[in-house]
Amino acid sequence: MIDIATLTGACVVAVGHRISAVMTNTPKLYQNLRAQGVRAGEKFWELPLEKEYQPDIKSKIADLQNIGKRRGEAGTIIGGLFLQEFVDGLPWGACGYRRRLLDRQRPALLPHWRNRPPGSDVTTLHRGALTWN
Repeated sequence: MIDIATLTGACVVAVGHRISAVMTNTPKLYQNLRAQGVRAGEKFWELPLEKEYQPDIKSKIADLQNIGKRRGEAGTIIGGLFLQEFVDGLPWGACGYRRRLLDRQRPALLPHWRNRPPGSDVTTLHRGALTWN
């Protein structure tokens, strides 16, 4: 299962506009995404699902919250830990969907996107789905 989420823009802070963050409970899934990303010209970087941040998703009002206790700290990781609560141990990965560059910047920096829709990581996800076993 692959979850694609914005993770509150924290991915852009962590890895910038040209790389998507991935968190997973299945190392093979990340290896596949990264390999397919290389073929597609799309970049991925794995972030840890750090257990020390697990208490940050607990809430006094609800069962869970998807924001940390300290503003700006580990936003992507805390978002990943929150999402992981809903997968019941299934092989899972969360792709921190990055914001694409503005259209006027994209052709110069990412020529393979010229005349294509601005979907982030679609080629990688498609190829990954075809090869995942």
